[in-house]
Amino acid sequence: MAKKKSKRTPGKKVIRKSHPKRAKKAGSPATAKPRGNAEVARTIDLFKWAHEMTGKLCAGFGEHQMLAQPSKSDNHLLWQIGHLACSYSWFASMLDGKPATLGEMYDKLFGWGSKPTSDASMYPAHAEVRRIHDEQYTRVLRAAAAMSDADSLKAPAIDSGGFAKHKLDVLQKCIWHEGWHQGQISSLRRALGLPGVMG
Repeated sequence: MAKKKSKRTPGKKVIRKSHPKRAKKAGSPATAKPRGNAEVARTIDLFKWAHEMTGKLCAGFGEHQMLAQPSKSDNHLLWQIGHLACSYSWFASMLDGKPATLGEMYDKLFGWGSKPTSDASMYPAHAEVRRIHDEQYTRVLRAAAAMSDADSLKAPAIDSGGFAKHKLDVLQKCIWHEGWHQGQISSLRRALGLPGVMG
């Protein structure tokens, strides 16, 4: 049986329907465009909020409670503040490339692997530890605020040992670390009968 010829007006072009274009595959993380400063700004805002929350959690402790350890597994408040100071110093070094240490005494008392002790003579005064803590927080904040769009996805300024992928990740891990210790401080408050901070 013969095929029917399609009716066509002389001189009129036949428009063929094209197939829909397939979506392009997303680029790999290595080729992706750097994130904009909007994300950097949001992360900095979250970091500020987390730090303010730490301040609220530390409020209300008497000087006689700075070294309180309701259970053997608790890290007392003075150690928490000093440890956060040492940690800020390390996080800041991955952003600004400057040395991470606060000195041998602080590293020994509050650094990675240190253990809190109830011996008050071992520690600097609470006000001094708080001052160092606030200074190092400001250092992280200053270094983060100086990040450009391109900087945020650059490798940390010093070797992180695989802890952080890029500078923005450094700041995000710093916030995670802050939250980790907020949980410990919250437990101290509850054990010492101090009022809750949230709800």
